[in-house]
Amino acid sequence: LESNPSTGFSWRLARPVDQSVLVFVESAYVPPSGAAPGQSGSESWRFRAVSRGQATIDLEYGRLWESEAPVRTASFNIVVN
Repeated sequence: LESNPSTGFSWRLARPVDQSVLVFVESAYVPPSGAAPGQSGSESWRFRAVSRGQATIDLEYGRLWESEAPVRTASFNIVVN
């Protein structure tokens, strides 16, 4: 996911993930190589499948301290066989 934490924005879970299917492992920001200061990088999120089933990962991008609607959202439907 495109991300720029230097602006105060970050990705966060919009709602809890069904932990009977998926467990959050980690998220990490990767800055762009050779980029100008303030340029966006990418953020990756890792989850571990713990059982068969379906789960949805809903993320939102915004500033944690602001109560406004998120700037962006992302949703991923996961099927674990």
